[in-house]
Amino acid sequence: MTIGIDASRANVAQRTGTERYAWEVIRRLLPMLASHQIRLYVREQLRDDWPALTPNISVRVLSWPPAILWSHLRLSWELLWHRPDILFVPADTVPLIHPSNTVSTIHDVGFERWPELYRQQSVQRRLGWLRPLVHLAVRVLTGGQYGATERDYHRWSARQAVRSCRTILTVSQFSKQEIVQTLKADSQRIVVTYLGVRQPDHFAAVTADRRQTLLSALGCQRSFFLFLGRLEKKKNIDLVVAAYRRYRRQQPNPADLVLAGSPGYGWPEVVKSLADPELARAVHVLGWQPDEVVDVLQVAAVALIFVSQYEGFGIPALESLSAGVPVLASRHGSLPEVLNGAALFVDTGDIDEVVNGYRRISLDQRLRHRLIAAGRQRVRSFTWSATAVATARVIMA
Repeated sequence: MTIGIDASRANVAQRTGTERYAWEVIRRLLPMLASHQIRLYVREQLRDDWPALTPNISVRVLSWPPAILWSHLRLSWELLWHRPDILFVPADTVPLIHPSNTVSTIHDVGFERWPELYRQQSVQRRLGWLRPLVHLAVRVLTGGQYGATERDYHRWSARQAVRSCRTILTVSQFSKQEIVQTLKADSQRIVVTYLGVRQPDHFAAVTADRRQTLLSALGCQRSFFLFLGRLEKKKNIDLVVAAYRRYRRQQPNPADLVLAGSPGYGWPEVVKSLADPELARAVHVLGWQPDEVVDVLQVAAVALIFVSQYEGFGIPALESLSAGVPVLASRHGSLPEVLNGAALFVDTGDIDEVVNGYRRISLDQRLRHRLIAAGRQRVRSFTWSATAVATARVIMA
């Protein structure tokens, strides 16, 4: 049997979110499917960090077109002429041409519940002056139902996946319920495969010398709260900073705040508030950081601040628990399900509750010890090997 796998998301330098999921799952799937022929579809040559490939694995480098609808144009063309028996797509962008035996993953449907948290810009930003024409063409072809915006692309892709895939994978019971409710999907065709996280022994390898050297180089020698993820509205980055400002004004000797992640939708508005001299000294904006830096930040933080408006799963929260660091989390979305009492939950609609959360999670030692112990126990339920085993079971069903 021939199994095709869209590995384009896994074959990138900066693996966050869907890219991290694709990377962790695909490289564990390959040995599990050793008795079958595997085709990996990528946009460019495999990066050096891929494991050695066995003879049953072939790589199809589909390098054109480089910018425009790669999945729907280039991957579809490949599948038209060389169709595998099964196709696995670890994101909801299923190519227009694909085998009926296709399995795809929808991570969440935040674009349905919170449309204002997504860009209204064209999904194909490199088209320049052609973008308005493409937007108009999409409107006409879809009878006005969709445009060429980022949000509409997510909406259309998810609906197409629900209509055409044999099975949909998702990452939490919360996301499954959301897919059923918003996309009118058949719950019998949706399988929850929880994600994995790095376990405590991974973070135990962060030595004191490595920690001190790296934090000094980053200018983060004082104690600090950590925000980890894309700096965007969906992650409530404006609330993270606004609540921190109030906490800082109320608390003697307050901890700093470190923001680690790439800028996203809504970040420019937050940047303006950081011009305040008081915040400029205390808030460290590091941008995207590689895993070896993130590991140190997670181990060294006073707490992780993870008060997203909407999450399908929440890897950073679980991995901070794995690092022995308590988490201040939103009680919305999947986080209560995934963290299951191992975090301090707050209502993101009440900034005073979030401010108090900053204070409690940093000062209440009994609370901190309880959360750390509960977190270390909780993370043992989430391993990438278990995710891969569950995924292989669905693919081969």
